[in-house]
Amino acid sequence: MRILLLIIYFFVAKSYAQTLDTLHWNVNRKLKWADFQGVQNDSVNEAVSTCSISYHYCCDTDIYYKFIICNVFYKKKSWVKNGCQNADNLNHEQTHFNISEYYSRKLRNELRTHKFTSKDEILINVIYDNIIYELKQTQKKYDIETTHLKFDKVTQKKWDKKVTKLIETYPAD
Repeated sequence: MRILLLIIYFFVAKSYAQTLDTLHWNVNRKLKWADFQGVQNDSVNEAVSTCSISYHYCCDTDIYYKFIICNVFYKKKSWVKNGCQNADNLNHEQTHFNISEYYSRKLRNELRTHKFTSKDEILINVIYDNIIYELKQTQKKYDIETTHLKFDKVTQKKWDKKVTKLIETYPAD
């Protein structure tokens, strides 16, 4: 009975995590401009991708936790300015999503290296917070290096390759 409940929980959690307003990262599904459905703000940015790493956990036995970790793109919070829908900008936004995927895999790997019990919730949150901090720092560095004064295609290509290699560091789930 416990296994059936666990299977149902994972099915429901996975279904709940992806809605019509969200996308989960998928190597075979790249972002499209149609995915950017949010309302632009007064930002100097030409486009904004809003992604996050969501995680849920439950006990798979009386003691140990199991995790569901997803890299999520929010369509209604992501936007592009009129006239800025070009391949270079879309690739730049895809790389933001890819960076988030790398950190979701890193988090998944980090959590799998431990056997957490119900006494470890604070440690789980500390690990999550540390990964999110690294993610935010990397996203900032990426933007600074690729778009500080003008779009830099050479640096963009370097980041694309770097992030692709980083993603391959950890297996997909």
